[in-house]
Formats: sequence, C-alpha cells, structure tokens
Amino acid sequence: TKLASITLKMIGGWAGMAGSNGPARGHANGPKGGNKASTQQDVENYFKINEVQQLVLLAVNSVAQERPDDFKTGLSAAIVAHANAGLAPEVAKKSHTKEDAVEAKKYLEKNDAEAILSEILGKVAVAMPPNAANALAEYAATATGAGAYVAPKAEKKEETAENKGKDDKKEKDEKQADKAEPAAAAAAPECAAAEPAAAAPAAAAPKQEESKSNLDPKKLKACLKEGGKMGVELIGNFDLGGPEFFTTKAEAPEGDHELLQALMDAANKEIDPTEEEAKGGSAFVGKMFLAAGDTRLALLCHCPKGEHSAENKAAGKCDASEWMKGTLAKIPDGKGVFLEGDAFFAKGEIVTDKTAGRFPLKDRDECQSASVGWLKEKNLFPEAEEEDDWQPDDDAGIEW
Repeated sequence: TKLASITLKMIGGWAGMAGSNGPARGHANGPKGGNKASTQQDVENYFKINEVQQLVLLAVNSVAQERPDDFKTGLSAAIVAHANAGLAPEVAKKSHTKEDAVEAKKYLEKNDAEAILSEILGKVAVAMPPNAANALAEYAATATGAGAYVAPKAEKKEETAENKGKDDKKEKDEKQADKAEPAAAAAAPECAAAEPAAAAPAAAAPKQEESKSNLDPKKLKACLKEGGKMGVELIGNFDLGGPEFFTTKAEAPEGDHELLQALMDAANKEIDPTEEEAKGGSAFVGKMFLAAGDTRLALLCHCPKGEHSAENKAAGKCDASEWMKGTLAKIPDGKGVFLEGDAFFAKGEIVTDKTAGRFPLKDRDECQSASVGWLKEKNLFPEAEEEDDWQPDDDAGIEW
C-alpha cells in the first residue's frame, strides 16, 4: 500500500467512525480542536485546518528516506521538524533508485508503520487537541500499533437469516436489472419513433451521463475502481513534491474512449472522507492516460483548471491540446490522430495497423516516451539524474 493511500485511508476511516471505536459525540467543539469531536464533519474540518494529512505524509516520507534505528522516535522528530518548517518539502531532494524504494518499503513494514500511523491518527481524531502537530509527535513516540484502526464492517448490521434473505433478493434484482439494460437500449429507437414528443426530455440529459449508461456495467466498474486508485496515488506523489504532470497507462478501458473518460473522471473526483477507501483527488495533477485495446490506443490528457496557486500549482502551465498534439507528432508515419480537445482536456488515438507493424501495446510505449519527452522540452517534467525510465508505478509502493 502506498504511503499516500495508507494515510488517506486512515484519515477517512477515523473521520467516519462513531461510537466506542471512534470520535466521541455530543460535545460542542470547533474544527480547530480542544474538546471531543461532535460530528464527522468536525473531524474532517479539524484534519483539513490543521493539515494533518500533509504533515503525516511529509514526516513518513522523511523517515522512509533516512531510516533511523528507532522508527517511532524518528517519526516524532520528523513531525516536529516539518511542522516548524511550515510543511515545506525539503529544499534539496535526494535522487532515489528502485533499490532505495525497496529498502524503504521493507523498513516501513518491519516497523509496522501502517499500524502506528493508524493509531496516532485515531488518537488525534478522538481528542482533537488544540495543537495537532505536538499531539501527533507525542503519540508517535509512544505508539505501539495495538490501537490501529479496524473498519467497523461487522458493526453495520448483524448477519441474520432475515438480513441475508434481503441481501440475496437485492443481489438477484440487480442482476436482473443488468440483464434488462441491453434489451431496453435496443428497444429505445422504436420508442423514439413511435412517440417523438416523449423523447424530448431524454435529449436534454447530459451527453456524458447518457453515454455512461450504455457502457458495460462490469467494465465501467473496473474503470472507476482503477481511476479512483490512480487518483489517490497521483495526488499523494504530487503532495510530496513529485512531478506536476504524469504519463501513465490505464488498463481497464482497453482502448475504449468512453471508458477512458470515466476512468479520468474517477481519478479527478474529490475524495470522500466518509468512504473506507480513499479514491480520486487528483484534479490538481496534470496527466495523460494511455489505454491499449485490440483495435486502437486511446489517449486522454487533463490539465488542471482554475487559478494558479500553492495548492493548484500545475494550473496554467500546460495546454491539454498542445500536449496531445505534441505527443502524437512524435509518433512515426503520422499515425497519431488528434480527435478533439481544449485547454483542459484532449483526446487522441492511434489505430492498429498490422501491415505497418503498428500495435497498441507498442504504440503505448512509444507514446509514453513521446509524452515525457514533450513535457521535458517544456520544462514540465524533472530531469532524473539516474534511471530516467523509472515510472511511479514501479517504485515498489513508496511515494517520494
């Protein structure tokens, strides 16, 4: 599990807890802390205002790099250091290899880092102290991991014969609804021809939502899951001072443009702190997704909207259409096709041509190199001192 994903999951989990295992309720309290939490929103606001997520991510990242003999003491010291520095990343960043990442991952696992993080975040969520940084440092020094957060799945409802029967019926109804969708889609043209007046309201529905309803439910679900996971990983790396623009592969869409758009939407969707697992959150990260299928390689890129700021630091630096056109222009034989785009989103593709030796998987590798090359030309991608081809997905689970 990646550091950003672990921390976001723990924060989201504790924010959504209730009863004896989570924040106590019934006490008046403001978001800056000082008493017990009264609502889930209080905890969420407290974590945001006190920048708990950023502080913990930076501290764990520092410890993963330095790997002190005493993990808890090192984590406590790193929390204090980053809090005093105003959460600013280190000015001089080290160059890391895959071997460094592997060793860091082993170090964190050996010291039960995930359980330690869960315990200290849980204590802060319950107590909501006035000084979050000092409390985190104190809890880190004394944590054992025994108080790690455990999702209260068993507390949601007791498994009884009645509940099981209801669940089985619901699952059966959902399956029948899935089977009925293709038939309903096939019958739609006849209904439209017979009753043109009734078709008018449907035409007013957003085009994107209409297209999603016609997608294979299983494939769409896989894309939403992959996109949500990728979004968390991208924003985690971004928050730790990583690249502002990424190029990476997307497996689930299999070359389908609509599914790739659904995956992108899931990656950009705002993180819901009430969900057990963090998803999305990468709207501030520039990215190009490459999805290879049997008949084509589909490309989709996104550049952040809004005003440039310390949080939205990639905004205004890159035009999505220029990025897409620049990448496709580097593909030999002019096979890359720019389909559509604007300053924030752009779409392209390369159609399979077996006679010319063009295959989607091969094109995907070429496009990844071409995209990174274009970004480097525009000074939008850091020049690595070693292992230039090292992509974020290959870093053994450690976000630097």
